[in-house]
Amino acid sequence: MAIACELVRVAPSLLIWQTYDPALKADLFSTAITTRNGSFLVDPIPLAHAALAQLFNAGSVSGVIVTNSNHLRASADFADRFSVPIFAHAETFPGQAFSGTKVGDGGKICDELTVIGIEGAAAGEDCSSFRDKRRNAHHRRRADQL
Repeated sequence: MAIACELVRVAPSLLIWQTYDPALKADLFSTAITTRNGSFLVDPIPLAHAALAQLFNAGSVSGVIVTNSNHLRASADFADRFSVPIFAHAETFPGQAFSGTKVGDGGKICDELTVIGIEGAAAGEDCSSFRDKRRNAHHRRRADQL
């Protein structure tokens, strides 16, 4: 899998990283959403060492969120590296044992993150709704969209 080289802060509570993966012929995006409970990494792709160090310095990581079965990517690696759980629909891991935290439509990952189940092309497709009350901002992330 391709490796992203930099993190970009797009809002006070949002970091993104992306890279083009020639094997998939697609741009891949990942997001770090900072909440009062720590940061949650959404559909993470591998990061170069300098960018990974920047992510470590950005604050504590509380979990990894996988939005559908096409976005398993480096989720297990990040969960292991930060010793945090993976949050996903059970359908996200078809034919595999899933030892993470199962979340469904309306489920809470933390006080500020709510799962919104959507029907999509891939198993377990969902999006996350993030309400940043400190900054009166509301963000939704669906698969590769923010």
